[in-house]
Amino acid sequence: INFTVIGAITIHGLIGYLILKGGSLSEIFVGFFCYLINQLSQIQNGKLLKDYVFVIDNARSHLKSFTKYMRPGINLLWLPPYTPQFNPIEIIWSQWKRLVYEGESWTNQDELIFAIANASKLLNSGCFLKAYGHTLRFYGRCLLKEDIN
Repeated sequence: INFTVIGAITIHGLIGYLILKGGSLSEIFVGFFCYLINQLSQIQNGKLLKDYVFVIDNARSHLKSFTKYMRPGINLLWLPPYTPQFNPIEIIWSQWKRLVYEGESWTNQDELIFAIANASKLLNSGCFLKAYGHTLRFYGRCLLKEDIN
């Protein structure tokens, strides 16, 4: 059974995800991103889109040009290839997968989807804070041209 999860996080937690059967396509990723932008645009807690920086790795499905979907105030940070240590969501993916596989009692697709969704609820705010803290350590070292491997 092969599923792909596309997601978005902040330092406070998971703000959205999509479970796909098989791999991710550029159009689906862009669609998810546009949906996320629209959802965040409607948030009334004082945050504006300009307050967010969207960190995007160089996965093939992310490389499609975003220019025609962009609006003023959207900040994108494209990561260099093969730098998962700069992307806090990579740490979250690892923890999320561990939670899914810990219970590994699923025997069909519906049970796996349920396990993925249920595991997302077990990720607490401390996980996200720790993931961001971990990745921020690498930014300074990179700027100092230190070895980050």
